[in-house]
Amino acid sequence: MCEVYIDSNMTLQPDGTKHEAEGYHYASGTSMATPYVTGAAALMRVVRPDIPPALIKAILIESVDKYSSLSTLCVSGGRLNAYNAVLQARDHSYIMGDIRNDGRLGADDARYTLRASAKLETLTDLQSALADVNYDGQVTAADARIILRVSAKLQTMAGYWEEFYK
Repeated sequence: MCEVYIDSNMTLQPDGTKHEAEGYHYASGTSMATPYVTGAAALMRVVRPDIPPALIKAILIESVDKYSSLSTLCVSGGRLNAYNAVLQARDHSYIMGDIRNDGRLGADDARYTLRASAKLETLTDLQSALADVNYDGQVTAADARIILRVSAKLQTMAGYWEEFYK
């Protein structure tokens, strides 16, 4: 939920009537939040052009300022903090497939991804974004296979994409 004042000559009242106004007026809701979230996502892409959309979403959700009053009103349970999101995108070296977020790809990441694909493990949004190495929007055994092959140095992530686009 975002609350802002916007400069406009015309406002639409909740009952549908128009109201001429000069200067600023109060507005809230998802339509007011969208430009701010989009702007934060764009800033994240400026500092890290290679960041995938799912990871942008996960960082935006995890980097909010938490407020108990927002816990039932929005997915993140908090207020957008663009500064934290940009810093997290810039400073943290996310490795696609590194579910444990320990800075390296290993068989444990593949096993954890496989367990999550079978609904035996629950992943955070950030872990899901990192596990979805084939960017199909879901965590599956195919992701676990790719992570395992890359961690065993049988394949590179770039090599996967080269094969995918042939």
